[in-house]
Amino acid sequence: WGARTVGAGVEGGCGGQHGGGGTGGVRGGTFDGRQGVACEGSDAVRISRGGHGELSRLCADCGPSSFSMWVHFDAQAGDGGTWDGRDRPTHTLLKNDTGYRFIGRPADGSGVELRFSISDFGGSAASGYGLPDGTSITVPTGEWHHFGATVEPGSSVTLYVDGEERFSDGSMDGYSDPNRDFWSDVTVGSAYGSNPERWVNTLNGKLSDVRIYATGLSGDEMGRIYANTR
Repeated sequence: WGARTVGAGVEGGCGGQHGGGGTGGVRGGTFDGRQGVACEGSDAVRISRGGHGELSRLCADCGPSSFSMWVHFDAQAGDGGTWDGRDRPTHTLLKNDTGYRFIGRPADGSGVELRFSISDFGGSAASGYGLPDGTSITVPTGEWHHFGATVEPGSSVTLYVDGEERFSDGSMDGYSDPNRDFWSDVTVGSAYGSNPERWVNTLNGKLSDVRIYATGLSGDEMGRIYANTR
């Protein structure tokens, strides 16, 4: 699955999974030499709610998956407020309510830390996972960087930045819930939910060339994606 911009929304490259503007409509264009979408701290996209089997990756028996995206952080912190009252919102990049979450959070000092986790939110059948304490994968603001991940549910995760391996955990025990209930959202650029529903932790920046692969890409393959899309 791959995303391309269409007006104020995002259209999927296969599987019929498209997205519309959620908080006002993302803005497509060319930013610092790359085509992409600007979330700008106030705009985001909901790709699907409910029946999105193609995007509900990382369940216990789904097999490996890989994720690839270019991200440009305009500031250290995200926007739109938070669920838990933190002073500095994170940047949501790609999020599945009952599973994978790719975010950026303000780093100590300067820059933004890239993070991956699996959520067991809502009492789902997922098994949660977060990067170990002390893990720091930091990129500066104001420039494009490629963020990639290869995940074997219940087994391993490897993270890449600009084509180079930056983290690997061969004992990663997390997996998603293949939940297709109406409330299970896949969002790009922001988190969405709660009661009443609202958008929080919105990306203050841009995204480009977001891809989800239903296979486990090798380090060489991830490096070629970086080299061929830079």
